[in-house]
Amino acid sequence: MFWSISFLLTLVVYSCAIILTNITVDDNDASISYTGRWDGVNAHPSSLNYGEYHTVTEDPQAKAVFTFTGIAVYYISSLWPYLVDSYVSLDGATPVYVNLTVPPGMPYDVAEIGSEVIMWKAIWGAQNLCNTVHTLTVTRGTTHGIVDAFRYTTVREENSPNTTSGSSSSATNHPGSPSASANEQPTTLQSKSSINIYAIVFSTVGALLLSALVFIVWKRNRHRIQATDRALDTTNNIASNSVVPYTYVVPASRKEIPLPGKTPTTRAYEDHKHLAVSVQVPSIPRIYILFHRR
Repeated sequence: MFWSISFLLTLVVYSCAIILTNITVDDNDASISYTGRWDGVNAHPSSLNYGEYHTVTEDPQAKAVFTFTGIAVYYISSLWPYLVDSYVSLDGATPVYVNLTVPPGMPYDVAEIGSEVIMWKAIWGAQNLCNTVHTLTVTRGTTHGIVDAFRYTTVREENSPNTTSGSSSSATNHPGSPSASANEQPTTLQSKSSINIYAIVFSTVGALLLSALVFIVWKRNRHRIQATDRALDTTNNIASNSVVPYTYVVPASRKEIPLPGKTPTTRAYEDHKHLAVSVQVPSIPRIYILFHRR
């Protein structure tokens, strides 16, 4: 039982040390590799972009490959009032179509028509990945290919040094974008699986401790009852049948017996036998009763 409790407590300590961290990188980050023809990273400014800028391609052969290590990844972009789209592919899988057009019914500022009209956000994402190196590839959609930013989730131990990518922008804010200042800070999240482990482990440990307490109380009461039984067994020997009565008979000789209520001068003498009777009382001195006949 002791080893089981120790193992579970160790599991709790270990699971408490696991945290998740979201890191966001801009389109000019060194972890993104561009091939083909792309506009300059500072060619399309807007306060609705992450980090103020995004980059664009119209080249069907162009690619932007983002390399990261983590368990989740998100494709971030603004939205346009007309058709803008891209394709994303995770680890060489079949490309997924991503529509960057404002959904019907979503309000936006008509004064911004001709540019982005909706603030950047996570448009596409993949979770529950193996904690290893992954690649996310962006290619052109119908008319354009857009790269604004990427966000990925890392796993690290709480007491170990922070895990960072090769990016110099992964832990810095972009003061030009108000929303970026509020969202750029890496968010430390407690693992949902760790929370589930806490509930299981604490419940198990509590049940084991309760069982141990009940066992200890039962053991102590059992010893106490056994001690009481042994004490009773010892006192029962007082009335043991092995006690043999002893009877003394007065000899049939002439004896002088003072009678009750008589003075020493008045004595009665008897010439016959006296009867002696003994009474047996366990552990009490024997009492002899003499009967005198006149």
